[in-house]
Amino acid sequence: MTLSCYMLEGTWWSNREVPQVLPYFEALVKSGNRINLSHRTFRNAEDIAYWVSKIRKNEKAFLYFACHGENQNLVPADGRSPISNNKLLECLETAKEGAIEFIHFSCCEMLSRNNRRESLERYLKSSGAKWASGYSESADWLQSTLLDLALVADLAVPYHNDGKKKNVKLSFRGRSFLKDYEQLVRSLGFSGAYNNGRGKVELFPKRHSNP
Repeated sequence: MTLSCYMLEGTWWSNREVPQVLPYFEALVKSGNRINLSHRTFRNAEDIAYWVSKIRKNEKAFLYFACHGENQNLVPADGRSPISNNKLLECLETAKEGAIEFIHFSCCEMLSRNNRRESLERYLKSSGAKWASGYSESADWLQSTLLDLALVADLAVPYHNDGKKKNVKLSFRGRSFLKDYEQLVRSLGFSGAYNNGRGKVELFPKRHSNP
């Protein structure tokens, strides 16, 4: 089975469309992982709503955001056009049923330091995803990109490939991922949450300690 990965990337340090993270994911695809990668540059909330709405119903895709973030706001273009968290949630609500299975924010401070669960539950509810994750700290660019690659390759792809098996638990994959990348998870303030579809959301890790 091939995992659909939709990357929405900001313009980082200028208003020109020069992808910074895309080459890393292209290398991941070429390394043998079964990923169908689609990349779009976004500059505003309207771009997000448009591209999210285009993901097919029941595609079970991985939606990946890569841009600057600050205080739970996306800053995709030249630092002058922030997208509020409430507006972002509205954009995610344009997703079709079953379109998104994973959503990840490779952006600084997209989770509340004091209430990671609330931040993640809002992303899960708005997008309809099973898994949501991101960073509560100002994350190092290279380290966070490396952890993101591992998140796709070691958590999302194996889980997606297990889709035809019975009793496959995303929580098991989540715990294995945290164990394998514990130091980076702690130092970057990474957190994830899994919605089991029965009204329960499991937080990964359950608590953060200082690195």
